[in-house]
Amino acid sequence: MANQTDRVFHETLVHPAMFAHPSPKSVGILGGGDGGSLREVLKHKSVTDVTMVELDEKVVSVSKEYLPEISDCSDIVGSKPNCFDDDRLSLVFTDAFAYVKDKKEANGKFDVLVADVNQPENQDEYTDADTVNALVESLSPLGVLVINAGEAPMIVDPRADKGMQPKREAFTKLLEAHPKIASIFVFEDAQSGYVDPVAFLVACRDASCRKNWYGQTDEINYQVFDRLQPMKSKKPALIQFDGATQRSYQVPPRAWETVYCRREPEPFECAYRGLDMTKELFEYYPKNEDESAFVIRESKE
Repeated sequence: MANQTDRVFHETLVHPAMFAHPSPKSVGILGGGDGGSLREVLKHKSVTDVTMVELDEKVVSVSKEYLPEISDCSDIVGSKPNCFDDDRLSLVFTDAFAYVKDKKEANGKFDVLVADVNQPENQDEYTDADTVNALVESLSPLGVLVINAGEAPMIVDPRADKGMQPKREAFTKLLEAHPKIASIFVFEDAQSGYVDPVAFLVACRDASCRKNWYGQTDEINYQVFDRLQPMKSKKPALIQFDGATQRSYQVPPRAWETVYCRREPEPFECAYRGLDMTKELFEYYPKNEDESAFVIRESKE
């Protein structure tokens, strides 16, 4: 990750998930030893504790010494100059996926869990049912999980399990089958510092997160204003994420739908894409029943 683009990438990874939750207090970060995700999480007023689980202590020490701008929290009101010195942070040095599997205290703990590790194709744990279950179980009842899902699909790609991202497809199917996952969102961003657009996946334990995810532009802009700490410099807290950006994430590009519908057997909902041009149209005009093909009457029951 080039340090000049770290803010764009980490804003895209962190904030859609944070704003999908009504008021995240306890946040987990898997990996993220450079401090970028931590910096973005600490901008939220509601956050009371952060648990970061990083495998290698040297990643943190080297990042603090040679890439100090990534973990720079000096401009955030209420934070320490370096994000790693924030009193809300608990820093654990161990394997992140083993931590969520082995630590019973992680069960139901995190309002938001940010997986700032490798994309699924380079992280075999995403295809392990026990690990995926542990990730879900670590979420609070309204909890939200977000991962970097790798390179975004192209419309010419084969079905996902036969293409370039089979492990992402396996992970997605494990989430789809999990009884405690109510909503899954995928989105992509072309501004995150990579040659190709980067995909992200957000999963919610409760369907109520859909209301926040599908908010209007002005609603989301107000949430950004209301929920983030001000900057001492008076500059905007974010350079990438805002209401308009979130609106662009709400409907994935057509390539996602196309590749999804190449699954075998084809998902039933794929039969309802677009308009059936062979069917007759029935128009309804609320202010002109005479011109309408049908009327609406209030039930007497």
